Formats: sequence, C-alpha cells, structure tokens
Amino acid sequence: MSEKQEQVYPAFRLVAEFADGHRLTFDGFTWQQARDAMEEAQIEHGDITWSDGVTDGHYENGRYYTAVLPPSGDPFPDADPLGGGLEQQSLF
Repeated sequence: MSEKQEQVYPAFRLVAEFADGHRLTFDGFTWQQARDAMEEAQIEHGDITWSDGVTDGHYENGRYYTAVLPPSGDPFPDADPLGGGLEQQSLF
C-alpha cells in the first residue's frame, strides 16, 4: 500500500541569496515571519545580497496563490453570448 503524500504550502515564501553564494527559500505564516527567518540565516551565510518573493506555480511574488486577491472590477465587458451585438437601451 502506498501512502499519498500531500504538499503543504505556507502562506508566504521568500528567496534570498547570501554572501557565501547560497540561495535559500524561507517560509512563514506571515510575511514578517518569513523575513525574520531569512534575516536570521545571515548568521550562518553572511549578508543578504539579493532577496525577493518567490513566483512559481504556487506563489505570486511570495504569496501563496489562493491568498492573492482577485483584481477589482470586471475586466470583460458585457456582451451578447449569441453574437447579436450590444443593443443600446433607453433610460426613458
């Protein structure tokens, strides 16, 4: 019997490169928690030379994709799905 392994994705994931050349990711329930872990790694790896939020199949700029709010407003205009065109309606 094989076990199904589930992936757990924390709310925030940051990536940083350090003076010693290591590039590591840091997770947290909050952005600050991930940032604190990243800064703490400087003790072992030296100064942070570059950092950013992870963007991949699960994250957008360091935030788990389900935590990213959808854009406000409707980006698509109302249209007739049958292709008959839009008819101007009178307000009077």
